[in-house]
Amino acid sequence: MLTIFSEDHRLRSASTELYGGELVAPFECPERMEQILARLGEVSLGEIRAPSDFGLDPVRRIHTADYIEFLRSCWADWQEAGFRGEAIASC
Repeated sequence: MLTIFSEDHRLRSASTELYGGELVAPFECPERMEQILARLGEVSLGEIRAPSDFGLDPVRRIHTADYIEFLRSCWADWQEAGFRGEAIASC
């Protein structure tokens, strides 16, 4: 089995996620990644490889330009609006 992993994955360390209408500790976290990598090494399940950079062309094939622009600017927009903490849907 091929596993795609980058050290950048360690940068994703949310404090909460929304599950069943409640804010809970995130399922996907650096600790879980460490457990998975350790187990992959123990059982020699296959190669662990860094992701390839394909640019935005594959993304543009399936998403609209408006959505891509939203993703590009949403964090800055969130902060500019005065929200603190993690960006979670708000109405």
